[in-house]
Amino acid sequence: MERFFHRPDTHWRRLSGALHFYVNPPLDGELIATHHRVGATLERFPGLAVQPGEYVHMTLQRLDAYEDELDPEAWAAFERRLGERLAQRGAFTVEYAPATPNGHAVEAMGAPTPAWRELVDDIRDELAAAGFGEVLTPAPYGPHYTHAYCVADTDDDDVRLALREAGEDRTGMLVDEVALVAVDQHPDDGTFTFETLTRWPLGLPVDTK
Repeated sequence: MERFFHRPDTHWRRLSGALHFYVNPPLDGELIATHHRVGATLERFPGLAVQPGEYVHMTLQRLDAYEDELDPEAWAAFERRLGERLAQRGAFTVEYAPATPNGHAVEAMGAPTPAWRELVDDIRDELAAAGFGEVLTPAPYGPHYTHAYCVADTDDDDVRLALREAGEDRTGMLVDEVALVAVDQHPDDGTFTFETLTRWPLGLPVDTK
C-alpha cells in the first residue's frame, strides 16, 4: 500500500469542513466492535493509521463544497427535497467482506446493490436539480468503510497475512439514515473526523436486498 494522502482526491481546497454524505453505524453495534478487533491487528503496522471508532463511516458522496460557500435558501430547499425523496426509500443492509488491503487503505468492501446505487443516485440527482451539480465529485466506486489509512508504504501481503491469522470478520451495516457531515482531514495523523449537520431517515420498512 502507498500513502493515502498522496491521492489526488485528498487534495481538498480546505482541509476543514468539506461536505460529505455519510452513513454512520451505531457506536455500540457489531460493526464498530469488528472495527476495533481489526484495528488491534493493524496497529502493529507503523505505516497504517487506524480510524477512530467514532468516525467510522460509509461515504455516499463527497462534495467540493463548504457550508459557508452555499446559498442558505437554495441549500435549505435542497435539503427539504432530499428529505422528502429519502423518506420514500426503504432501509437496507450492506454486507461487507472481511477487511483487506486496497491500494491505499485497509477496507471492508460490500457489493454495489441496486438499493445502494439508487441511494447514491438520489443524492446526486437532487443536488443537480437544485443547481449544485458543479460541486459533485465522482460517486464512490462501491460501498465500503475504512479500518485504516496508509500513511507510509506498507507491504500488502504482510497485512493480509496478519488479518488472516487473526480470523475473518464479516459484518453488515443497516442503512436507515443518511447524514450530511462536515469533514476535517488530518493527513499528518492519517485520520478523518467529522461533525454531523443534518440527518434524514429512510422511511420504509427494512429490505435486505
